[in-house]
Amino acid sequence: MTATLHRRPLTAALLESLLDAGKPVGDGVIPPGSAWSGEPNAPGSTFTPYLVLSTMTANTSSGPVGDPQGDWRLPYLVQSFGASREQAEWMADEARELAGGLRGQVLVLGADRYKVQQVYSASIGAVNRVDTYDPPYWGQQDQIVVWLTKEP
Repeated sequence: MTATLHRRPLTAALLESLLDAGKPVGDGVIPPGSAWSGEPNAPGSTFTPYLVLSTMTANTSSGPVGDPQGDWRLPYLVQSFGASREQAEWMADEARELAGGLRGQVLVLGADRYKVQQVYSASIGAVNRVDTYDPPYWGQQDQIVVWLTKEP
């Protein structure tokens, strides 16, 4: 019988790797200490760029007949925000690079060990201006995929 993959430890490892950007990272939510500190446009107000990691539906698994879920491709949404387009893109570039650092790591995901074969960008999103504040800020949504193979 094939054991069920536990995604939680993988998501935790991704969150930990994104923290190396040195900016706030949210687990599906805007992290504390990010975005505008103080009233936007007020003297002394600053914008702290941030990332938000969200899980997406994993619908691709494969493997040999005896273990049809031995390989998994697990997608994640990485949202990057900055006070300018350049800053949002810089955060997105950093996030993709940091997530790629998981390649080659072996993680215990439930009863089995899985090796991260690849971390790749399935899509690099457009940078959009968010006009709900004055001044506006910018955001980008990328999809990364973590490809896992069960270790013997």
